[in-house]
Amino acid sequence: MDLGEQCDDGNLVSGDGCDANCTRTGCGNGIVSAGEACDDGNTFDSDGCTTACTITHCGNGIVEPGEICYGPYAGHQSGKGACDVATGDFDSDGLPDVAVSNNLDDSIVILRGQGSG
Repeated sequence: MDLGEQCDDGNLVSGDGCDANCTRTGCGNGIVSAGEACDDGNTFDSDGCTTACTITHCGNGIVEPGEICYGPYAGHQSGKGACDVATGDFDSDGLPDVAVSNNLDDSIVILRGQGSG
């Protein structure tokens, strides 16, 4: 191995434990390999690519900058992976309602206001 190499198996084949650029195969080496959505080679989860080599998004269990993620409110079914909420009169009955977008089941749930707060 030369200075700066993590490994050197003498071939230019990637995916055999030592990639062609002499870095170890796997998440965190800066090369997107099979089974990885991204690999930026660093330890920051909030830069678009997590340390588990998945792309950051609302619902991945990590609250990223600019995200406000909510869990379901007790007693109301709001879907899976609630990521954002909005209020408005969505059913035109004159009462405020709450819309919840859900990342894990790709749904939007409207919780209809009943006028009681």
